[in-house]
Amino acid sequence: MLTNDIKSFIWQEIKQNKTKLSSLLPLIQRYYPAANLKEVYDYIADLQTKGFIEITDGFIKVKFFLNPPIDLEKLRKGTNFYDYDKIRIAQGEGAVEIPRRWINPMVEHMPDYCDQGDRGTCVGWSMAIGLTILKLMKMFMKGDPLPVSINKHRFRETPDKLPCAIEREEYFDEFISPEYIYTMARRFGGIDKKYASGAYLTDSVPYVQKVGAMLEKDCWTSLTPYCAPFLYPWSWRGMTEDAAHEEAGCLKIVGYSQTTSFDTFCRGIYERGVAWIDVNIYENYMDGGCVGCYPFPRGECVGGHAQVAVGYDLDKGEVYIFGSWKRWKGLQGIRKDAWNIVAGLGLIPIDIEMKKVAEKLYTKVYVTSNVDVTFDVDGVRRDETREFSVAFESGSVHEIIATPISSMMVVEPRQVWQFEAVGEEIHHDFPFTPVEPSTPIVEKSWIAKIIESIFKKFSWFRK
Repeated sequence: MLTNDIKSFIWQEIKQNKTKLSSLLPLIQRYYPAANLKEVYDYIADLQTKGFIEITDGFIKVKFFLNPPIDLEKLRKGTNFYDYDKIRIAQGEGAVEIPRRWINPMVEHMPDYCDQGDRGTCVGWSMAIGLTILKLMKMFMKGDPLPVSINKHRFRETPDKLPCAIEREEYFDEFISPEYIYTMARRFGGIDKKYASGAYLTDSVPYVQKVGAMLEKDCWTSLTPYCAPFLYPWSWRGMTEDAAHEEAGCLKIVGYSQTTSFDTFCRGIYERGVAWIDVNIYENYMDGGCVGCYPFPRGECVGGHAQVAVGYDLDKGEVYIFGSWKRWKGLQGIRKDAWNIVAGLGLIPIDIEMKKVAEKLYTKVYVTSNVDVTFDVDGVRRDETREFSVAFESGSVHEIIATPISSMMVVEPRQVWQFEAVGEEIHHDFPFTPVEPSTPIVEKSWIAKIIESIFKKFSWFRK
């Protein structure tokens, strides 16, 4: 039976390259000489039967790109954002009735589909789709004309000054760029230093709140990893990356809140327009024919997926998602009976009034370090290595430990900060002292000593 290491190796090779079956097998034999090739064949055939991959002219290609499985328990215990229910209660809204079924009407003005193509860019796509819908809602409220819902379907071009052919979809001018959010979320969370692809939804949210987002027409999103230039065509017009981040400030979001409750998540969708969620996907997810809600999970967890919810049905117990997989027909969905198994932390946008209420209930703690460290917050390890923020209820007491990843490069083995959450914001830096490089003493070789003794016999050398 194939080990998980071999299966992971096969997946990694398939996802990173358009792998030929005939070249994959020698690679497996090279790195896993004990692997049974018949079992490898059977495993790949099973992936094809289940619809995870397609094999054309001997090449293996993944149909649905997923990020690694998500640690849902860790996400659900997180305190990155304000609690949506607590803010509502503090506002005095209580359990106000919401419609039993609702889908954001702006969905009708969205493209007929969105497609992340051959890349694990779902974090960028889910954020971009949700932000685009929120932007259309604002346009509708102001009475501005809404865009025509069209795609210029996948096409290939080699624009001026670009040294490769980029494959992409063209959307309406108001569409938010997934590429910008995906790339900057990776940088913001330090994921670009750890993994070749993928990002965290919990990194994209604070980045969009802190800096903002760009439009797709200024930052194209490639469907393939082979030509995915960042900030094209923005940079090729002679504009700098700093100018791009400044431009992104026009598309900021005021704030976010969190929930782990299915019912609260549905309420957030209705009251705020959209909401985001991390979902673990199981191997039977295509049993329904890539239509509608994911079936109740069975088998192994095959990966994680960031998604944006645009509607719900409380009577059916379903949340509806505008996906980034072209192959999935119409809206996707998550059922309530599977919520606690597959769903992570629900993220709900808030407006300026809710943020003012939240700031009285919580203390926002911003933590930074001048070197790469591992952060432990109240005993829970975080993924960030340089900076992060958390929201603690005012008056609570906490402990944050920063441990340098490269302990030989700094003086302090670790730093501990114990504090009480008081006030609206607290900023704390962990300043580690770099080790001063020592100048090595190079012992002269015996030949050098002989040459020096000879030279010293000459008066011109002694002078």
